[in-house]
Amino acid sequence: MPENIHENHRARLRYRFRKEGLGHFAPHQVLELLLFYAVPRRDTNPLAHTLLAQFGSLRAVLDAPIESLMRVPGISENAAIFLSLLPQVSRGYALGGVAEKPNLRDAQILRETLTSRYVGVKEELPLLLCLDSAGRLKDVREFVGGSFGSAGLDMRTVVEHVLRVGASAVILAHNHPGGLALPSPEDVEATRRLAHLLRELRVHLLDHIVIAADAQLSMAADSRWAGLFI
Repeated sequence: MPENIHENHRARLRYRFRKEGLGHFAPHQVLELLLFYAVPRRDTNPLAHTLLAQFGSLRAVLDAPIESLMRVPGISENAAIFLSLLPQVSRGYALGGVAEKPNLRDAQILRETLTSRYVGVKEELPLLLCLDSAGRLKDVREFVGGSFGSAGLDMRTVVEHVLRVGASAVILAHNHPGGLALPSPEDVEATRRLAHLLRELRVHLLDHIVIAADAQLSMAADSRWAGLFI
């Protein structure tokens, strides 16, 4: 009987999603629905509430490391991997909606492009966006495992890539997971050095965007660092 009760509840929630979408679902109901496909033959409502109580929000659950999710009773490795996949799948989906060669001199288009690029990214990820003479995106290089203000982002590698793709201008971006959208002193110094190197090659460093969870800061638009980009 309990299994039938759970199956009926699952069927009702799936039917509601098909009719309404997720717009009126509470966070625990979204998690409950997701867990239907990773936790068979079990009432996932208490499990959804437990996850939200432990991590604080739906976003925090989906951003949690797999190992942390697996420490929650009832979350198997399969379920943890499934939940962790979702932000990365969302990132790929969002990137598919971005114009193939967006004009990144438009501040709104740049913001949308970077928001798509950083969906589901949990570690610091420097990006080098290479533009043509019209400001359209030619190429994006991710420096996985790098840190912008450290030796993890080698200036020679950056310059070589800019030359290889024939960029006329570049925009830098990197995120501060769990931090503020403010450049560190190391970020500022690395930006200064790279701007000088690129200037010698007649390549314009247009901006360096620092990204936090809910904010983006343009160093070129901020009077404290605007001089680096002249």
